[in-house]
Amino acid sequence: MAIRPKNHDLLSRNGIWHLNKRLPGSTKHHRVSLRTGDIEEARRKRDDLLAKWDEFAKRVREHSDILALRREYLGLLRDDEREVFEALIEEKAEELADRLGAWKDMKSLRPVDEASSGTQEVVKFWQTATGRLTPIQDLTPNWLASIENKKTRVD
Repeated sequence: MAIRPKNHDLLSRNGIWHLNKRLPGSTKHHRVSLRTGDIEEARRKRDDLLAKWDEFAKRVREHSDILALRREYLGLLRDDEREVFEALIEEKAEELADRLGAWKDMKSLRPVDEASSGTQEVVKFWQTATGRLTPIQDLTPNWLASIENKKTRVD
């Protein structure tokens, strides 16, 4: 793997540093002013901004995985296919419970409202994947933050 220089994705314009990043899946670049003339501060701001972008991309991938499972599950017509697919969703939910340490709490007879946050996350995953819960509330804050953009409002 090639080693990237320390100033990778940084661009200086009129003494001000900018983050200049190519958007995945396209040839376009996205430029954001870091509002500093100091290269060390620009590197820190670049790293913070890229970390935020990676976290956002991770959340988008998680939601798209759940929505893909849901779309397939709800699109099945035969009951035997639906049962097989529901078993797959349950396996994924159990893997998530094991990873979050909520396995025992999930298998107890305690109501979901009284369960730990890890157990509630597993139940929410299962409900979303099977179509019993619509994740609109998870996506709303990001959408409301972007409503300032005229193009978003038109869309």
